[in-house]
Amino acid sequence: MRKLSPDAVFQATDEIFFLFMEYLSDSERDEFFIDDDENKGTMNTERGQHLFNGIEKILEELWNLYFHGLKTLLKIMIIQRSWKIAQELAWAFF
Repeated sequence: MRKLSPDAVFQATDEIFFLFMEYLSDSERDEFFIDDDENKGTMNTERGQHLFNGIEKILEELWNLYFHGLKTLLKIMIIQRSWKIAQELAWAFF
């Protein structure tokens, strides 16, 4: 099974995190991240890091479920002798 690269997981998580932040008021946002003057950016608060880690975990679990389902589909297709389609799917995803 392919795993998402750490960079891909981080990038997707970061995009979802900041999309969520767009819907919060300034005071609500302050609960999740603060300015990081040292690095000229932002830094997650404890609550923000907890949310970020939760999003990251969900993405990884969804990816694993997706591939588990795909593997099951391939097994069914092989049992039903749908060799050509199963082989094409296997080459595309594994």
